[in-house]
Amino acid sequence: MARPFAPSYTPCAWGPHCGISLDDLSPSGIARHLKEYHFREPSNAWHPKSRGQCQWQDTDGLCHKELNYASFGKHVAAVHLQSTSRACPYCFQQLGRADSLERHMKNYCPRSGRAEKKP
Repeated sequence: MARPFAPSYTPCAWGPHCGISLDDLSPSGIARHLKEYHFREPSNAWHPKSRGQCQWQDTDGLCHKELNYASFGKHVAAVHLQSTSRACPYCFQQLGRADSLERHMKNYCPRSGRAEKKP
C-alpha cells in the first residue's frame, strides 16, 4: 500500500513550537516524526505502552485526548489530518480508517448488499 505523502506543506502542530513540514502523513510517518522531534528527551522518552495526552494544536486548542504513545500516530493521522480517511464506495460516507470502512460496509451500509446489522 502506498504511503500518503503530503501533497503540499503540512506543518506539525504538536505543541506550540514545532511547525516542521510533515512529508509522510501515514500513521507510521507521523509516529516517526513524534519520536524524532518530540520524544527524544530522557525525561519524555518514547515507550509504546506509556500513556500521555495528545498535544496536537487545532484552531480550538490542544486535543488533550489520553492515549498510549503507540496510538499517537494513528490518532493524529485519522482525527487531526484525516489522511487515512476513506469513502464508502456504496453510500460515499467518509470513514476515518480502512478498518472502519470495512466494518461499515459489512455491518452498517444499507447499500452494500451485505450489511448484517441495521444502524
